[in-house]
Amino acid sequence: GVLPDAAALPNVRLLGRVNDLGTFYAGVDVAANLIRFGSGLKTKNVESLLFGVPVITTTVGAEGLEDFAGQGLYVADDETAWANALRELRLGDNPARNRRQLRERALAAFEPEVVFAALRRELGGFPAARSPS
Repeated sequence: GVLPDAAALPNVRLLGRVNDLGTFYAGVDVAANLIRFGSGLKTKNVESLLFGVPVITTTVGAEGLEDFAGQGLYVADDETAWANALRELRLGDNPARNRRQLRERALAAFEPEVVFAALRRELGGFPAARSPS
């Protein structure tokens, strides 16, 4: 299978359950999501972006995240594209600044008011929820 093969690669560690996502993502340079099928927004990709970690994923994994393409989200469906994405990420300048900017951009894109405003538009102007009194 894929996991035993991946475990044999240098610089690859299989962790299992992670108790603290902040600590985990602080030690990650890039997230890889090799998803080949599914529908809808891939929440693991969103999670990575919200922690400021760039993602390399497939065309399927990028669905719904097109605004991040080439700016934190890299689409790669074959080995050459994966190598190119890794090269681009490695050659980037100021990784700390890039992570901070990616995190800020993702937070703005997935802020509840932004997400629900789009949903309200799709539902034909359904009124916003009111705060409890």
